[in-house]
Amino acid sequence: MRSAAACTLAVALSALVAACAADHRPAAGSSSPGEPTVTMPQSSAPPWPALSGLEMTPLLRDLGVVDPSVATARQVFAMGFESDGEWGASYVTPQSATTRHERWQQVVHSGEWAHTGWLTGEESTEPERDGPNHRGYPTLQFDRIGAGACASPCVVDLWVWLDANLGPGQWFSLATLSLDPSDRWSRVITVNVGVEGWLHLGHVPVTGAAERAYQTDAPFPMRQWVRVTTYLDARPGGVAVVWQDGVVASAARLDGVAGGLVPQAHFGLYAPPDLLAGRVVDDDLTVWTLAGA
Repeated sequence: MRSAAACTLAVALSALVAACAADHRPAAGSSSPGEPTVTMPQSSAPPWPALSGLEMTPLLRDLGVVDPSVATARQVFAMGFESDGEWGASYVTPQSATTRHERWQQVVHSGEWAHTGWLTGEESTEPERDGPNHRGYPTLQFDRIGAGACASPCVVDLWVWLDANLGPGQWFSLATLSLDPSDRWSRVITVNVGVEGWLHLGHVPVTGAAERAYQTDAPFPMRQWVRVTTYLDARPGGVAVVWQDGVVASAARLDGVAGGLVPQAHFGLYAPPDLLAGRVVDDDLTVWTLAGA
């Protein structure tokens, strides 16, 4: 790990630990808020070919990471947000005075639609159902969409457009992969951008920790499309990796994992309550299992 990363490994972890245990009870789909006033440029770039272009370093091989580009991959799920309810009966976070989300056409990576979540700038004194952190997303509960849990190694490929100005102690989480099938979501791995501006893994090797075998100090680009690819092997002796536009950003061993299944996940807007402005757009999500690895 680079020395510059060591001083920021534990930023806001206590808030993340408490938030990941929030209630995820099934609920009806989200309603559509009014049209946002923000205008942003559109990308016409096609989706990246499946699981190609991912850097494999000697460290990843030492950690036991299987090269996704040469492994036999089976697609578990894919979503382009081109129609309502692609997430089936999975839980959807409710709209609130502070946090909104919907399918959107102003910024897309491919196709006609993407999904966006944004902060309204309001401070709410009312208790949030999934609070205290901001949450604006549909979850993916794979049994509820007929896909079944993703077996390890599980690889998630997602295109993200982020606009967030983070202050001290603030963070923006782009992905949460749960190893727990219950409503508690008690064991998760997160993919976050912190105040230092780096893409990094959270809750590694155990819940509440931030001990990584490798961490980049390259900034996460704002207001442009970024390919975020997460590799999760949740079998005993497991490992997690995240790539930023195909370049390794963060890697860590996992302790105390077993079974190897990823039954649910969420992507979209997930941020602390003191962050009042920000927007994230997600598009072209694919989930793969590396069969026989």
